[in-house]
Amino acid sequence: MLFVQVSVRVLPLLFGCSQMSQILSIPSETQTSWLPRHHISVERLKAPTTAGSVLSRLLPEVVQELLGSTNDESTQDDANAQLFEQTHSRPCFTSHDMMTLYSYPGVAVVTGAAGTGIGAATARAFAEAGCKRIAITDRNADLLERTKDSIASKWPDVEVWSEAGDISVEEFVDNFMKNVVDKFGSIDYAVNCAGVLGQALRSHEMDTAEFDRINGINYRGCWLSSRAELKQMVKQDLPVSDDSGRPPQRGAIVNIASQLGIVGRAAAAHYCGSKAAVISMTRCDAIDYSRDHIRINCVCPGVIETPMTASDQATIDRLQPAINIAPMGRMGKPEEIADAALFLCSNRASFIQGHALVVDGGYIIN
Repeated sequence: MLFVQVSVRVLPLLFGCSQMSQILSIPSETQTSWLPRHHISVERLKAPTTAGSVLSRLLPEVVQELLGSTNDESTQDDANAQLFEQTHSRPCFTSHDMMTLYSYPGVAVVTGAAGTGIGAATARAFAEAGCKRIAITDRNADLLERTKDSIASKWPDVEVWSEAGDISVEEFVDNFMKNVVDKFGSIDYAVNCAGVLGQALRSHEMDTAEFDRINGINYRGCWLSSRAELKQMVKQDLPVSDDSGRPPQRGAIVNIASQLGIVGRAAAAHYCGSKAAVISMTRCDAIDYSRDHIRINCVCPGVIETPMTASDQATIDRLQPAINIAPMGRMGKPEEIADAALFLCSNRASFIQGHALVVDGGYIIN
């Protein structure tokens, strides 16, 4: 009952345009079961004609509930006028606004972008969404070039710049980000995808070399990339707010973590620990850089069909129990993670900060 009451109170405040007509054009049989909960006469609402006529009948009761019972008609009139002004002063979102909210006019950077994994899918998703300047990096130069060629063949107006290297090496990361800025002028969206799975070993079975390799790429590499991106973003001018009405941002960073940064798994302490570190780093940076108008979030994928997870039958067999745990019962697609990353980079996510968005087919809820 409380939920429905709140809904009726806030609907006029949330919608100030044609949506109200659709929302308030409720079939009479629905009104009969729904509206009595608000102590509003059903007879007064059985034949709505326009949004305005319905509002004129709804407002007195709603305002009276908000302000307390009163017999002062002038007080009710003032409150009605104030509520009406609030309702109609809110902007109507048009299809043009929607395009603006999901547009990417700036420069996108994607690490771990070689081949057919999440990074490559993210780079292609930026191109498909209209981003015209994309910089990509990965260790494998040949597969990185394949990603670049796949974008050029489908979106020839998109300029892609690539440079192969190891993101666990500080000098390479700093030089790569500097080269991106020299080439394109800014870094506006960054998705840090580089990561490795490692061997299935219990902690006493693992040597420090393997531990350092996993953490060097998954955590250190992500931190180095994010740090270099932040160094550039804090120097960038704050853009003028666009006509969507959303606050402007200097940049948006999305770090690819894992659902195993939230829950544990056998023989994966090294991997789970590295991804938990990425989630914690993301949250701390989100606190530190909010005042700079930079948003930092992470995506926590489940088991995704990538070269890292589907390269051989032994790896598939090892991951099958995790696939079975997820209610959806399948591997995710790289494109499904790319969609989440692009959403978090967009103005549509303008009030999302420090969030770990889980995209795992339901794994952690089961």
